[in-house]
Parts: sequence; structure tokens; C-alpha cells
Amino acid sequence: TEKFKGLDFPLITLERSMDEGTSGIECDNYQGGVMATELLIQKGCRKLMYIGEVSAGVDVRMPGDLREVAFRDTCKRTKTDNVVIVTDKGLFDSLEYYEFGAHVLQVCSNLGIEVPKQLKIVGFDDVNIAQFTSPGLTTIHQPVEQMAEMAVSAIAQIDAGKTVPTKTVFPVTLVERGTT
Repeated sequence: TEKFKGLDFPLITLERSMDEGTSGIECDNYQGGVMATELLIQKGCRKLMYIGEVSAGVDVRMPGDLREVAFRDTCKRTKTDNVVIVTDKGLFDSLEYYEFGAHVLQVCSNLGIEVPKQLKIVGFDDVNIAQFTSPGLTTIHQPVEQMAEMAVSAIAQIDAGKTVPTKTVFPVTLVERGTT
């Protein structure tokens, strides 16, 4: 937030962790990670893989890092074999990154891997393409619209001299489609 100190306007973050002086709005990334991991285990998966951005490791820098933490915690608790693969989001342009699940499905099809019979996939964010893939991509849904409405409301409240919460966490839901 150093860059924003001294500016005369309210600062609200969405799915970002910043220092003091901001109000953060995010979804429950940890619970979403638990839900996704538990679903795969319930569906009979014995070896799980998490593919995500730069690893959280022990240093949780962004709310989304909690997805990996939840995956690791759930696999440890359930004694499930797992591997974590992390990438640099900068290697993808943003559109390709958010269509990653669709790309995985296409590769599986090209290689003759039957989803969900041979491989099960759960995404996160419930981006629009998730419902149009074949099979449809099971995903964790973030209430993005409500989060955006809260951000606009918080800006108006700050502008009116009111205090807003420093952190608001919205619940996530599981949208089960054809990939599980």
C-alpha cells in the first residue's frame, strides 16, 4: 500500500492481501480448497495433483494461496497421496490462465484420456467457460457479483465518512458438473 499512501481516495482490494489502510474483500479460498479436495477423495481418487500459481509454501501472500494450503492440509489429514505443481502466472496471458481447465480437457481428449472415468478435474472461480466445456468443468464458485457489489458499497461508505470492515470473506459453493 506504500504506492497508495497520501492519495485522497478509498482503496478496496478484491482477492488481494495488502497492508493497513485498505478494506479487503475475498472469497473463502481455504474452504474452497477443502471442498475441491474432499470431493475428489469422495469420488475415489487416490492420487491428487494441485496445479496453481506460485507456491504459497509457508508464506501465504495472497488469499488464493490458501487454496494450496487447504489442498495440502486435506491430503495430509486424509493421508492421500498428492503432488503440488506451481507455475508462474506470467507464463500465460490472463485469458489463457483462466481457461486452463478447458485446455486440460482438450489435451485429455487428444490423448484419449476419458474425463471423468480416468481423470477427474475440479477448477476454481467458476469462470464462464466452465459451463461450456465438454464435459462441463466441476468448479468452486466465487460470488464475484456480490463481492463487486460489496466493494462499490464500501467505497460509497468510506466516501460518506463511515467505517468499513478491514476484511470481508464470502462463502464459496461447489458446482458439480461432468468432470467429476
